[in-house]
Amino acid sequence: MTYLAALVVISPLVLLYVLFVRWVDRYEPEPWWILCICFLWGAIGATLGGGIATAVAQELTRGAILGTEAMDAISATFYAPIFEESFKGVGVIFVFVLGHLIFHEFDGPLDGVVYGGIIGLGFTLTEDTLYIGQAGAESGAAGFVTLTVLRTIFGGLAHALFTSMTGLGWGMVVVSRGPIRKLLWPCFGFFMAMLLHGIHNALPSYLGGAGGLMTIVLTWFFFLGWFILIGALVASERRVVLRQLSNEIGGLVRDQKELVHLATIFARGFSHFGILTSRGFGPFRATRRRHRALVELALVKERRGRGDTAAKLIREEGRLRAEIATLMQRGAL
Repeated sequence: MTYLAALVVISPLVLLYVLFVRWVDRYEPEPWWILCICFLWGAIGATLGGGIATAVAQELTRGAILGTEAMDAISATFYAPIFEESFKGVGVIFVFVLGHLIFHEFDGPLDGVVYGGIIGLGFTLTEDTLYIGQAGAESGAAGFVTLTVLRTIFGGLAHALFTSMTGLGWGMVVVSRGPIRKLLWPCFGFFMAMLLHGIHNALPSYLGGAGGLMTIVLTWFFFLGWFILIGALVASERRVVLRQLSNEIGGLVRDQKELVHLATIFARGFSHFGILTSRGFGPFRATRRRHRALVELALVKERRGRGDTAAKLIREEGRLRAEIATLMQRGAL
């Protein structure tokens, strides 16, 4: 029953984190069906794969090299980051292939951060349920509440942060030129995911309770850097929208005021809400589709401007232009 109670308590918190991670990508929100794949992989595939691989590696080396206590610390510091981030990274690679090469829904580093973050949150749901449920079974309500606060409230975004680094690396592949950079960026992102994960696990493993408190403080510094990174990526996408759609003014974009409005997240959101309340769901849906198609067009033009001449990309630009023109003819605002 404690595991079920843990799942009931943790799920709303993780859902809030999921909504936050998806919200940061407001210019071109990723499809829910891909995000669900990411979350399920993190919650099931990565948790099982990473957990089993870590346990096998720990058992194979336990006693052969060091005693049980030392081996547990090594497992948490080295084995867990390597194997867990590897299995989570498999999900990132799958979404990169699916989203970037097939459905054109993986357009850059911000998308990679979002997809990696959602995979990490799926992992968080399962892992925290297991740990907090076990704490409740062994230590009662005090252990249950304490670990919930420490793991899911104070550190609930940790796995999202770790795996978003892998996603960032694959997102940089989309915007980078040259085979060397396209090879190095995923390696760098995966290394950062393992490094941050390893530091996060090392302090409590080797320093006990004091290390746990240090981990909380250090993790929040990591979160601060992560939020700054996300803000920079959002600002970069805004510049792309302004730059690539400026020559569409008078055509697909009605005027300069609309372009600035389109590139301002909060203004666009309030506009959509105003259309929904004053004109109904039909005009709201059409306008929202048009605005999203315009942002997608800006991203496609940016990729083409970097020298990507893939036939699929050219067809995608033509499709988006036709969709936007049709929506304008039908009265989309």
